Amino acid sequence: MPRPVRVGPTLGAGTDGPADDESRAGSGRPAGDGSRVSADRPVGSGSGGGVDGGDVARPDRVGPSPGPGTDTWAAVVLAGGAGQRLGGVDKPGLVVGGRTLLDRSVAAAAEAGAARIVVVGRRRDTGLPISWTREDPPGSGPLAALAAGLAALAAEPDAGPDAGPDVVVVLAADLPRVSSTLVGRLLAGLGDETDAVAVVDPQGWVQPLVAAYRTEPLRAALEAVGDPRDRPVRSLLARLRVATIADADGAADIDTPDDLARWQARPGEDVPGARRRGRDMDSWVTALCERLGVPVDDVDVGAILEVARDAAHGVERPAAPVTAFVAGYAAATKGGGAAAVAAALDAAGELARDWTDGPDAATPTLQ
Repeated sequence: MPRPVRVGPTLGAGTDGPADDESRAGSGRPAGDGSRVSADRPVGSGSGGGVDGGDVARPDRVGPSPGPGTDTWAAVVLAGGAGQRLGGVDKPGLVVGGRTLLDRSVAAAAEAGAARIVVVGRRRDTGLPISWTREDPPGSGPLAALAAGLAALAAEPDAGPDAGPDVVVVLAADLPRVSSTLVGRLLAGLGDETDAVAVVDPQGWVQPLVAAYRTEPLRAALEAVGDPRDRPVRSLLARLRVATIADADGAADIDTPDDLARWQARPGEDVPGARRRGRDMDSWVTALCERLGVPVDDVDVGAILEVARDAAHGVERPAAPVTAFVAGYAAATKGGGAAAVAAALDAAGELARDWTDGPDAATPTLQ
């Protein structure tokens, strides 16, 4: 995540508990494009104030609606960035604890009950149904990526400009300890007088890329900022009423080789039930193709997962594997090969996206 700028003196109001200095990871600098919390007021200049730590309830279970007004929520995962301090490596693709950092953020949102997940960045393989989009132009910064993610959430058939979820959880894709429990805590903290709830680290740095936002105030703040390209995410905070929760591990990111080595040396999984990905998926696809006599270069895993996501979202979850199978079978009847598979996936995806209109809607036909 981008380096933050200090805007206040100390850790203070809006945290729900003391930070654990011993559990803090990282290189000694704050993680995220954050701001520091003042000790005597919540972040933001809204007249309604914020929520102090005693009001941020920790739910007994993680679910889709732990806070008031959060019945419909979605997630935006920001998976851009050049990873310059890691030598240009693809950070979201780094493996920690057997799973990629991208999969950790996606799984945290999915297991917490997100109705929809949009990943902003270059398309990569992942094991869960998600949507993809890019900031314009690519590489124009996290605020532009956030704006693109919000636009993608509103881009439903027949949706108006204000369509979309009531609440958006925003997560970076370089968080080694993000979890569904943390997402649930963020959602639970969204009180009636709160526009956002963000994680704060032991030094008081607010992490706007580990946060839950009410969509309407977030859109208004983005409009007030203007052109989001190459602008810092912290520019939103002064326009929102922000409460915070303390979580040293949840605020940690991976920015340097030392960060990566430290987290890869830690044992154990911390997103229960998440699908193991990264090396495991690559090995599985390779082995499957060899067993079935299919050229591995002809298998576009990203396209298959996108069709599965469209079917799960537009029809119902069991439609995802059935759709993938039928698309593959259709491609085989047309002679097989990468072009036939791509055509079948395109037709199946178009039908799934239009399925809200039912079977009488215009049905694309595989030529």
